[in-house]
Amino acid sequence: MDKKNVTIADIAQDLGISKTTVSRSISGKGRIGDATRERVLQYIAEHDYKPNMIAKSLANSCTYNIGVIMPENYCMSDAAFFVNCLSGVHAAAAARGYDVLLTVCDNIDLENLERMVARRKVDGVVVMRTFVEDHAIPLLIKKQMPFVVAGSSTIEHVIQIDHKNEEACKKLTELLLSQNLERIALIGSNMHEVVSQKRYQGFLAAHASMGRQVRKELVYTDSTGTVGDAVENILKIGADGVICMDDHICLETLGYLKKADCLIPDQIKVASFFDSPLLENYVPSITTISFDVYKLGLVSGNTLIDVIEKKEVCRRTFVGYQIMRRDSA
Repeated sequence: MDKKNVTIADIAQDLGISKTTVSRSISGKGRIGDATRERVLQYIAEHDYKPNMIAKSLANSCTYNIGVIMPENYCMSDAAFFVNCLSGVHAAAAARGYDVLLTVCDNIDLENLERMVARRKVDGVVVMRTFVEDHAIPLLIKKQMPFVVAGSSTIEHVIQIDHKNEEACKKLTELLLSQNLERIALIGSNMHEVVSQKRYQGFLAAHASMGRQVRKELVYTDSTGTVGDAVENILKIGADGVICMDDHICLETLGYLKKADCLIPDQIKVASFFDSPLLENYVPSITTISFDVYKLGLVSGNTLIDVIEKKEVCRRTFVGYQIMRRDSA
């Protein structure tokens, strides 16, 4: 018999037992006599049997799928982050015999997630974007679905794999403050997201650590007008530095500064709390924080599978970052 084509049915026929008995012997579950289990395992060893994932999933009551939740409303500039993170999750899953199912939903309409969980299409979920008032996480807890967060959560006891956003942003802000800048502006993004809150806390912590006051009139978030409005106002006030919450905001900011004939870094220094290909070809080169997003996804995927397989995991794991000091600051 061709070893590569051995199936549960073949084993059952050759040994004169049922396919259910074979499956239970493989999984170690169910009331199977030791002698019968030993016959099955010996047969498997002799014929180099490798169970296919469908048979294995039936035997173990698992799907061998992990779900990934992406936010429905995100800027195209966020695509690089999600693609890199998803690639890491996929690499972890593939290496351990799992497949990835992707679903998209916002923080209010969770229909896609609810359907995925209700139909037991996955054994666990990676949440890629968290909110200060998060609705997806309580749903997963209620449904007793294993999950991890690729980021931070405000909900206790959630397993989180994250970058040290607050620490990194504090260090980058301190870098600018150490150059005797007096009026550093912050142009922010969606403050309903946990990552934005962390980055803002880092900005505040840097000022506190260096005994400097935050100029409230120089702090702009998504609720205080457009990026164009923010740039116009900070130039009127005489800002000598501007930190952007992410690469997309930074690219917009650079465009408005160019229209205003504002020279970087001579008239104003610029930095971003996130590095991506959007900024890599800009002249002058932009000072940023480089986060290893692929590794974030890789660790998230492996941690989730560990949870699914009932292995002990750390409640919180941090992935490294690097301050990229370049010409703009």
